[in-house]
Order: sequence, then C-alpha cells, then structure tokens
Amino acid sequence: WDNPVNIRNNTAIFSDVKWSYIKESGEIVNDVQKASARDLFYAGNTQSFYNLQYFERSESITQTIAFEGNNQYNLPKSFAFGNSNSSWEYGGKKFNGNTTFVWGIENKTLNTVYLAYEAGTDSSLAFNYNGNVNIVMKNGAKVSNIKVKPNGDYITPNITGAVQIVANAGSEINTADIEAIAEAYTSNSIYTIANNSGDIMLDVTDTAGTYSVEYNGRENGFVYYIDADKKLHYFDYPQNLTLPCGFLCEVSYRESLEAIKNLGYKDSGVNGILEPITDADYMLHLKADSAGRGFGKDMAVSAANIALPAGKYTAHFKYGAEDGSFNCDGFSQIIFADWFNTTRYGNPSISERKTLFSTGNGADGESAAFDSEYTANGGVNELTLSFTLDSESAGNHTVGFGFTGKGEIYLYDLTLKAEDGSVIIGSVKDLKTVSGVFSANEVLLYDEALFVPSVYDINSDGKTDFTDLKKVRGELLSSGTADVNGDGTSNICDLVSISSQLKKQAGEFEVKEYSTALSAELVGVTDKNPISYAVGEEITVTVKLLQNGKPVSCPYFYYELQTEDGKNKSETVSGEKGILTLKTTLNKAGYVKYIVRALDADKAKLADIREFSGGAGAGFEDIGKAKSQPADFEQFWSSKVSTLCEPNVLEQKEISNPASGYKGYIIKLDMGSADPAYAYLTYPQNSENGTLKAAIIYHGYGVNKISPIYVKNTVSLSVCAHSMELDGTAEYYKDMQAKLDGYGFKKVGDTENSDKEKVYFKNMLLRDLQAARYIMNNPLWNGKDLTISGGSQGAFQATAVAALCKKATELNITIPWLCDIGGETSGRINSNFRPSFTEALSYYDTVSFAAMLNKSCNVKIEAGLGDRTCPPSGVTALYNAIKAPKSILFTQNRTHEYSPEIAFVYEK
Repeated sequence: WDNPVNIRNNTAIFSDVKWSYIKESGEIVNDVQKASARDLFYAGNTQSFYNLQYFERSESITQTIAFEGNNQYNLPKSFAFGNSNSSWEYGGKKFNGNTTFVWGIENKTLNTVYLAYEAGTDSSLAFNYNGNVNIVMKNGAKVSNIKVKPNGDYITPNITGAVQIVANAGSEINTADIEAIAEAYTSNSIYTIANNSGDIMLDVTDTAGTYSVEYNGRENGFVYYIDADKKLHYFDYPQNLTLPCGFLCEVSYRESLEAIKNLGYKDSGVNGILEPITDADYMLHLKADSAGRGFGKDMAVSAANIALPAGKYTAHFKYGAEDGSFNCDGFSQIIFADWFNTTRYGNPSISERKTLFSTGNGADGESAAFDSEYTANGGVNELTLSFTLDSESAGNHTVGFGFTGKGEIYLYDLTLKAEDGSVIIGSVKDLKTVSGVFSANEVLLYDEALFVPSVYDINSDGKTDFTDLKKVRGELLSSGTADVNGDGTSNICDLVSISSQLKKQAGEFEVKEYSTALSAELVGVTDKNPISYAVGEEITVTVKLLQNGKPVSCPYFYYELQTEDGKNKSETVSGEKGILTLKTTLNKAGYVKYIVRALDADKAKLADIREFSGGAGAGFEDIGKAKSQPADFEQFWSSKVSTLCEPNVLEQKEISNPASGYKGYIIKLDMGSADPAYAYLTYPQNSENGTLKAAIIYHGYGVNKISPIYVKNTVSLSVCAHSMELDGTAEYYKDMQAKLDGYGFKKVGDTENSDKEKVYFKNMLLRDLQAARYIMNNPLWNGKDLTISGGSQGAFQATAVAALCKKATELNITIPWLCDIGGETSGRINSNFRPSFTEALSYYDTVSFAAMLNKSCNVKIEAGLGDRTCPPSGVTALYNAIKAPKSILFTQNRTHEYSPEIAFVYEK
C-alpha cells in the first residue's frame, strides 16, 4: 500500500480481490493479513515513487474507483485521491469530470477517505476537481471518517462541483465530517444521503442530486424521504431519484403507499407529498350500547391531575355521532373538579358546579348547547366553552367527558387553553383515563400507549388496514379529498355526515357536459345493499358519470345486463343526464352482472373512462356449489397428504439484502420423488425459539419471480407455486415461462385435466402444504398463531393449505380463484379465465376446501362484484360453505385487475 495504483482515465472495480504483499526478500505472500507501514491506497502518485508522470485527468469523463465483494483481505486502512506532494510537476493538477470512490466490501470498515493527500502549504498548487466528488458506501461497508485532507501541512483541494456522500443500508455517515466538509466548501452544494432500506440501493449519477435506484428483487413499491419541514415526498418505483441538497436526507422504501401512511402520514392535497399526522388529526371514537345516568352505567374519558390555577379558560372541541343527532340526555361534556374522588355524583359541590357543563334545562352553571342537535352541519358540531376558576376552585383537576345514553360518539380537535394562550390540553390523546362498564360500553381506537390514527380506521375494528382506505375512498364521493363536512380537514368526522351528503348528490346538481380536461369515473350503486336482495325482489342500480363528485353528461351510455336466471339485454341509450338506471329481478338465487360504458358522439367508447363492471345478488344464503362435491374428496386428499415425506431443507441460501432487522433465506424443501418446493423464509433478527407468530403467503397465476415478505414478530414464508428456483437468471425464467405456458388448462390432445392424478394443481398444492408443514415444525413458531394468505390463484392455494394442514388460525383471501368449477353448466356467469369443467377438476374446487376448514380458523374474504375471472356467485358459494367464523367484503365495480377510486364496499 506504500505505492499507488496508476488510475487516470479509467474506472477500476476491485471485486473479491485477494491482495498480496512482498517481503524484503522479494517473496510474494498470499492468504496472510499483514499491515504495511502506511496502509494508504492512492488513486494517484506518491512523491517517493520514481519515474512516474504526474497524475492528471484532462478529459471530462466520470472516473470510479470501487472496492466491492465480500472476500478481500490485506485491505488498505485509508484511501486518497490525487497526488501526495505539491512540489514541481505534482502541484496544481486537475481531474476533469466527476470522481467517485465506492467502498462496498460487505461489512468491512475503512478508517478514512481523503479528498486529497497533498503535502505542502501553497494553496496555488492545490489539486483541482473540475466536477463532482462522490463517496458511496454499500453492502453494509462503513467509512469511519471522510476528511478534506489530513491534519497538518496539507493543501485543501479545489472543487467546482458538488460533494456527495451516499450511505446505503448498513452504512453510516459521520455527521462531524459533513460539518467540516461544509465549512471548507461554503459555496458548494453538499449532498448527504442515507438509504435506510435494504430493499433498494442508491448510487450517484452524472447529475448532482440525482441518484439511480436499484431494487433488490422488488418489482414495485415506493421510495420516499422526509424534508426539513417534516413533509414526506414519495415516488412510485422510480429508476432515478432527485433529492434535496442539505445536511442529511434519509431515504427509505415501502411496498405500498398505504404502508407509508401507516408510519403516521396523511394526504396533503399535493400529489407525491404527505403530511405528518399531528395530534389534531386524532379522533376518539366511543360506543355506548346501554349507558345511562348513575354510577356504573356511565362512561367517561378524562385527563387526570391537571393543574389549573385561578383564572379564565377556554375549551374547544368538535363532536358528532354517526346518526347525526344528539338527544337531550345523549351526551354530556363535563369539565369537572375531583369528580372521581367525590361521593356526591349527580350533586357536585359549589366549586364543582361552577365548572360543569352538561345537557339540561339551563340551571346554574349548565349549558343547553347539546340539546336537540340533529342537522347542524350534517351532525358534526363545534363547541367553545369559556369558564373562570376562582381561588376556591383552583388546584389539580380532572378534565374530561362523561357520556350517557346509547350511541357512537366522536371527539376531536380538543384544546383547553389558559387566558394567555398557553395550551393545557392539546388533543384527545391526552384523555388517558377511562371509567365505565365495559361489558356494555366500548372505547374504540383507544390505546393508552398509542392512539390509532382514526383518519384511516374507518370500519372501527381497532386497526388501520387496506379495508379502511378503500372505505374512505369509496364512501366519500369526492375527488382528492375526504373533507365532506367542509371543516378544512379530512378525518373520521367526515363519515358522520356522509349519509346526508350522498343524498344531496343524488339530484340537486346541475348536470354539466363531460370534459376531457378532468378525470372522470363511472360509479354505480344499488338501491340497497347489493348482496341483500330477496329472490323476486326488484333490483335497481344507478350508474353515474362523475367529475369532482358531480354527474356530468356524455353523448351515450352502452350497457349489458346478464342474470343467472337467463336474462340478457344490451342497449345504447342517451347519456344526457349523466345518470343511467337499470332495473331487473332474479327468480332464483344468484347474481346479475352489469357492464356500462360511456360513449362519444360516434358511439365509440370514451378512451379515458373505464367501464363500470358491477353486480348484485339475490338469495345470498342459498347460493352454493352448482356441481356436487366428489364423494371421496376428503379421502383423496387425505391419501395424498399421508404420502408426503418429512419437510426437510435440501438447500438454504441467505438473502443478500433482507429488510432492515430481518434474516432471510431461500429454502428448497424435500418432496421425496417429486420436484422440490421453493420458498423465501424471513424472520426478525435475534428471535428466540417459540416466540414468533407464523405467516404464509401464496401468489397469483403465472410463472414469475416472487418476493419475500417481512412481518413484525413473525416467521414468514413466501411460497413459489412451481418447483422453480428463486434466484435464477432472466434466461432461466424465460425458459420456465415457455415450459409452463398455460399450466392447469387442458390443451387439445392433453389428458391432464381428465385424470385427477395428473391435474397440474395436485403437485402444486402438495408443495404448498409441504411449506406449511415446514413452518409448523420451525422452532421459532409459537405453536399457536398461523395466518395463511393469498390472492386469486394464491387464494385457492391458501384455502386448500388451511384446510389440509388443520392448524391455521386466520385465513385472509382476496378474489379467490377456482370457486364453483362448472357453475356455468347450471347457468352461472362463466369465468373468463378458468379451465373448462371436467370431473377430475372437481377435486380442485376452492369451495370444497373451504368446507373442510377447522372451526377455529377466522376467515376474511375480499371480492369484487364486477370480477369476471372469479365471479361473485362462486365466491358466495365459498363463503356459504365455511363453517368457521367468517366475513366477506364485496366491492362494487371491482374487477380482478382493478379496484375503483370511488368504491362502495359491503360487508357480511
């Protein structure tokens, strides 16, 4: 390392290099780590190295010097660009173009990188970088110090471009070094980028502030950073990323926008930017089923031991109920003193009465502000109460709300301020004390450690998930905002007024002409819950062409109507009003299918408006499989399961860049004489045996690469449907796609689907089950919690595995495939992508597997009323076959490939 490597106009990448050193005797020594006198690597010349030309790059090109890989030794301790001495021909030289150093040897630490190592004191002989200077760390490699120059008599180099430091996942940035560089180059742009995600890797480009993004097996997702104003900027699967100049910009990755919002962010109204959820965005949602006046029947939430000296105070809050009304005794808001410590409930002392506000007849100290609130602002109300505490009333107080009567109540935007403006209580998050009878009363969305942001938890199940996001998009007929009540914010209170808002939109707006300058969507609703009609009852669907939540006209509508009792109708009609109403009945249990398109004056489909594809059902509970289940169905599968060998791991490879905090592997599982199974195994680092939940996910139809999943406190498997390597080359997958083209479908001359033993899905399901058997034998599993999930073909696989393994505690499936195979032979709406019925395929019907689920497995299903690949009648038959706890969400206008922006979701 005393001598330089002469790198001038080249890029040099040292990958997995085993360096040698030479003894004084001339012997070359390998495979031994030896520290040399200086341990400094130059991309230039040293003064002591004779007969070398000075180091200079006159062409404006990008130069990169990189150390990469995971198996180098005899490495340098430090690195420096440029020449080591400013005397005679060495001084004042230049690098034209950008200069990059990459330290990427897995988990190795380099002591120091110097921008120059030029001894001397004459700044006129300083080395010149006529371009950007870049330091990049990756693969967990670290640089302890990044210095402009060594201490002492060394010359600071000149830089005309930017200084960029990029630290990828596992690497670190020394902030003190950045401050020193910024101090030395006050007129230069300094970029310091920290990538916190192992799912992506950032690298510099020729443009300062723009970085290339490499995805580690991810085929989609969002990259984001948070700016100095705490706003989050997100980008949908960018190939290049433009980032701000500044002290430190932290970049990360999430698989979906919903996952980013769950970090504590909400829509800002500007595309690509989210705002942090603040205390004011939190909502307290309480449900009282049998509350009443008197101790033990009330429910209260409060902040205890709040110091309130004598003086004037103002309390402000907003409140409402889902039915948009408060009865006289339906709600009491109380600001009270020492209430929990008094025995005089209902008869407070004089000092307490001075600070009491409740519904009533306006007695001393009371307010009738809550009486008969039915229609004001759609049921969402705002109240400001001012009061004064005298010296007798001053002291530690309990400040809170007491509730009587039945109903669901919402509180938000709560503040209690002193006369000087100081904030005593800043939000409902301060209400951490709960009192009441919880057998009858329930506090929803409440956790003393952490409130759930109610802006997302629309269905009040105590968690934020995709279902909530669909409902807030779907039930609020608006464009880009959910601010139905017009209070300037979008939150759960907007649901309070949704009923009246939707009624207003039914026909009070002037119908304007459709404009191609604005986005529009066809939105359809039925006159009642579309899965609640009785056989013979008239079914009415109204489809509107909406822009900004209002109907607009188009020249024509085209519609198709098909029922499972044999009716078929199609017609082109006027779109002048922007509204189309269709009526029909079903004389037997089943579904009706709707397709509606907006047409131009030539009766061609308007290209920028997606068709409405929806449905409605009658006799929901009576919809079952059209074809009977084979008598030996369970026996057939029991015999197949009994032939499986032990789920031993034949091969295990560590994932090179798992998500931060996780271990990940590709595993190959023994299938005996059959082709092996492949899956990704992931779990949190440093997990102890017997402490983790288990999760398995299966994937949709196709021959594609899959990705691992990472779930908190969970050992997880992402299972490949085929016996296919997970880290193959592009050519390998191309060959596999050709080999498996059309798998599962009967081709001319084939007997595959005529023999239940030859059906392609047989070995697929056995591989899937073997993966489940492996995870149930994994010592990390707690032996209790097993969640199995999948969508489309993955839902078919997940249901079959949950039925056959008998250990699943939760089954989450979306748009499940292969339900009610052969239903079309009995008049059911046919799938547009499903193998033709054969008796052999009856052994692979998802409905039959659903009937085998153990009764302790909680089943959640999501489906589309417009799905033509997995028609709703088949999904309903699946739901009806389940004997375990179950729920289903049907979304109107959801197809197999598309979920609408404006969606109506119905749950059973």
